[in-house]
Amino acid sequence: MIKNLPGMNFMEEIIINLHMHTRYSDGGGSHHDIATAALHCGLDAVIVTDHNVLVKDFERYVSNGRRKVLMLIGEEVHDQGRKPQKNHLLVFGANQELAVYSSDPQALINAAKDSGGLSFIAHPNDPLSRTTPALKFGTVSANSRPSSPQNFTVFSTLTFPRWSRITPSQTRFASGTNC
Repeated sequence: MIKNLPGMNFMEEIIINLHMHTRYSDGGGSHHDIATAALHCGLDAVIVTDHNVLVKDFERYVSNGRRKVLMLIGEEVHDQGRKPQKNHLLVFGANQELAVYSSDPQALINAAKDSGGLSFIAHPNDPLSRTTPALKFGTVSANSRPSSPQNFTVFSTLTFPRWSRITPSQTRFASGTNC
């Protein structure tokens, strides 16, 4: 059961896309294009997480006169030399580029934490290679078949059925942006 904080009589729904890319990595548009699309779709915030680059100076509110959207910047870090390309990590709030740690997942997670950032597995439902065992991120196995609620993140529609079984019936959630 969710309880309100003292003095708070309501809960506010905020719609955020946590994982978008621009032309600085493998996206097709600019930060402005993403903000415009987010305003059109009714998002409240977006976090741009380009691959292995922290593109600063774009964090701000963007308004079209009727609505506003908060544009935040993070980084999606992965080891470009690794085959297959797996183990992408979203990092928010570190305020420094962390791609230098990409070859060592635990060092990357530690660097994100030490920099004041948060880290999340970017693609928790990617299928595992038959030849590559799951890497361990701390005590959580980064595999595609989670065994408990602590072992996955709701970033993909593939996790919705499992999420629905473990949450109260009135809980609402969404993943991604499609408008």
